[in-house]
Amino acid sequence: MKNIKRINLVSIKENEHDVIGQVDYIAEKTYIECKAYIPCSWNTDGSVASRDFFAIASVKWDGCSHFWFKGERYPYEEDGYYHVCGTNTYLNHMRMMQFILEVAVMEIGDKFFDLELNDLKKLRKFGLLDDYKMQNCDIESWELKDLNNEWEVK
Repeated sequence: MKNIKRINLVSIKENEHDVIGQVDYIAEKTYIECKAYIPCSWNTDGSVASRDFFAIASVKWDGCSHFWFKGERYPYEEDGYYHVCGTNTYLNHMRMMQFILEVAVMEIGDKFFDLELNDLKKLRKFGLLDDYKMQNCDIESWELKDLNNEWEVK
């Protein structure tokens, strides 16, 4: 069984849904593999009720990354189509990309990104994650079994 972890991107602003991004990932010493999702409905306690697929990704120690966007209807269709509706959707897309990178930095450690640190500092200056925090999240045992069965990063 793979050691799959989950981390949420949580808003620290009032009057916003708590979780705005979610990443299920496997961390190795020098890279992560992940599946990223954008929540689309929430339970009354703020936890994620359902989520839309965002991307499958892998990020290595040197910042080299691979993304498979596969489309909004993945796994039913793999055409790579996304509907971007307004500037908020652009911001969410960029925020999710940085969120995935930050999960890799957290797991692998800044020391592996030495050559990338200046660019990482520049990226952080955009402030895409300023109103958010990363928060580890437990995965239910039944869900973990399903995730292990379907886990496939191509």
